[in-house]
Amino acid sequence: MEVNENVIECVHRELIEETGYKAGNLRKLISCYLAPGYCTELTHIFLATEIKDAKQRLEDDESIRVITIELPKAKKMIKDGMIKDAKTIIGVTFLDLNKEIQ
Repeated sequence: MEVNENVIECVHRELIEETGYKAGNLRKLISCYLAPGYCTELTHIFLATEIKDAKQRLEDDESIRVITIELPKAKKMIKDGMIKDAKTIIGVTFLDLNKEIQ
């Protein structure tokens, strides 16, 4: 997050910058510490819906390829060890456990 930027502003900005998509609606799913033993960074995970194309704006040192995966396939990829990123695993698991928000 930038100085004096609130979480919602940051999520909207980062979504466009890193994915090239703009969300018409954002819903906060969960906030969590990924490494509480040595880091105080609080990570916020959101569900973005009403998606529209925007222009991806990566930083010079970023290389991000965006792919779309349906929830059942993402769950299988986690189970099979293909997805190892903790933030993705937390977000997918949270959605799976809270089917009413999908």
